[in-house]
Amino acid sequence: MRVRPFTVVALVASLVVPAAASAMTAPVIAPPTPDSLAASQPVFTWVLGPAGEYVSSISISTDATVDANGGLATTTNGTFLYPLQSVLTATPTRKLAAGTYFWNAGFNAAEGQPYERGYTPVQSFRINPYVKGLVGTFTQYNYIPALLASGSFVSNTKTAVVTCTVRKGAVRISSQKKVLTYMTIAARNNFYCSDLTVPERYDGQKLNLFVKVVSGGKVVSTVKFFRAI
Repeated sequence: MRVRPFTVVALVASLVVPAAASAMTAPVIAPPTPDSLAASQPVFTWVLGPAGEYVSSISISTDATVDANGGLATTTNGTFLYPLQSVLTATPTRKLAAGTYFWNAGFNAAEGQPYERGYTPVQSFRINPYVKGLVGTFTQYNYIPALLASGSFVSNTKTAVVTCTVRKGAVRISSQKKVLTYMTIAARNNFYCSDLTVPERYDGQKLNLFVKVVSGGKVVSTVKFFRAI
């Protein structure tokens, strides 16, 4: 008897049993609140799934790429929150810089059930940039024609440009620009402008020191009037 090849293929195919579909339902996770985003520390809260499914981890990244299992492939500029089995809320331990972030959660079948894991769809949130709280002091030197300005500000971005300018009215006398990098997020960052020359011919005249900080497209500034010595 002649055996037809397609008969064997059909027989093998008929023995393949489809994998059982997952019966899990993902826990419902609320997106981060506006207040928590304004504080640069997103807060996640959730309730268990109908069959006790629980959140086991949350990944946060600026990269939306997912791996073969459905979880975020990296936590670039973000963080990984784990383990979360016994809680219903979570927040990063460090403040996140301004920007757009992607996140999803890994969840598991209830304890006591056969091990099974799934991932929620990728969602996003945005932390808006800010710069605020500019304070500082300045020192005039009576033995050299120079002025030192120093201070601090709060920003949730990683870089800032600080410009210190000494003026008489609208006339610029001296200026210095500093680029700050690797700043502390959502905390005070110090700056110094040490090379502000004020020629002796301005002694006794009323001048002003203008300080401007640009960070994340936001601006904060201040003006201090003084008499040169």
